[in-house]
Amino acid sequence: MFEKMTFDDWTQSTQSKIRGTLNLHHLFSEKEGLTFFVALSSVASVIGNMGQANYSAGNGFIDALMEWRRSHGLPGHSINIGLVPDASGLSDIAEDQEQRRRRYKHLEGTEIMTHELQTLLRVIINSKLSLPSQIIAGMTDSLSRSNGSTPWVLDRKFDHRLCLAVEDTQDSIQTSTLLKECDSVEAATEIVLNTLSEYLADAMATTADAIDSDLPLSALGGTFFR
Repeated sequence: MFEKMTFDDWTQSTQSKIRGTLNLHHLFSEKEGLTFFVALSSVASVIGNMGQANYSAGNGFIDALMEWRRSHGLPGHSINIGLVPDASGLSDIAEDQEQRRRRYKHLEGTEIMTHELQTLLRVIINSKLSLPSQIIAGMTDSLSRSNGSTPWVLDRKFDHRLCLAVEDTQDSIQTSTLLKECDSVEAATEIVLNTLSEYLADAMATTADAIDSDLPLSALGGTFFR
């Protein structure tokens, strides 16, 4: 964890990325006719990764340096790579698909296959278009904040991607329909509480299970008007 990380632990991870990228940057800053400069970063600089604040920071530096290069008329792109399921070292592990999914659950929603990454590299190198300096590879455009979502999905800065999510409505039932079928006040109360919990969870970027229905609304951190 960051609060227990020594300075040596911090620099051991960051300096290889910072110093290594800077060396290449200085070497190729004055090269005439340079058509591309691509650095492989990590999605960790965008979504974070528990216990790897130094790793995230090192990749964040790479992203910032590529932006600096572009702003000064130099070629520069960073690719924030997520989980590559078919990469060597992942697919070779003797575990089934479900075990692998649990192992890398914190990277769920960032998957990109090797051939997709290779295609992206070819596009960056050969494209005549003005592509952004930072390209996040593999992050899904259909985030879901259902129960069991990975922590990064609950980050409010990804709300704009949540709006693109395609929800499965086949199993969803209108609250009014459920209330009409109730045979007791207790059952109706439970339905209303569950619905409110889901609504609040969505507004607060958390899960319905994390909403304590025994607490007053003010204790949940919201501001309400009449």
